[in-house]
Amino acid sequence: MPCAAATERVGLVLAGGRDGADWPWRHGISLREQAERILQRAGVETVLISGIDDCANAIPDRVEGLGPLGGLRSALDHPGLAAGATLIIVAIDMPAVSPRALARLADIAEFDGRGALFDLGPLPMVLRAGPELQAAVDATLSTEASLAALAAGLQLPVVASLPDDGLDHAASLEELNELRRRLEAAGSSP
Repeated sequence: MPCAAATERVGLVLAGGRDGADWPWRHGISLREQAERILQRAGVETVLISGIDDCANAIPDRVEGLGPLGGLRSALDHPGLAAGATLIIVAIDMPAVSPRALARLADIAEFDGRGALFDLGPLPMVLRAGPELQAAVDATLSTEASLAALAAGLQLPVVASLPDDGLDHAASLEELNELRRRLEAAGSSP
């Protein structure tokens, strides 16, 4: 019996609207580089960065001011994103997210066939790329324009998060420094 081909996993870092993509995370590693490393450790070969235009894998926002959902819409038009690919989406300000958590979420999303997200918020989120997702994003952009509204419209399964999933956001330098201190005190290193 032939085996089905494995689904390609593509990482998407939503960095639009954040001036902190190049904030230092640890030892000369920026938040953008940390996000790429985490996604690669989660089994992703291709990582796209939405909302910036200063690196080789950058995807500038096609329309500014649409937030994370606009960044996702811009990424869906990228020629490197094949229909049917599993799209693992993280925010630039989540430098402690666990690669194991992302892989677990991607496994559940691939089993479901549409996607999945954790119970603590819309990001990280995993979606199946393709025309159906583009249509859902376009419809959501014309109404509520949020990732939470997209997830609700797609009726994505919500996965219980675990304490060590690292789903903290660091939206400011102060929050980033506090997150770094907590991780160092706990002896963790994402």
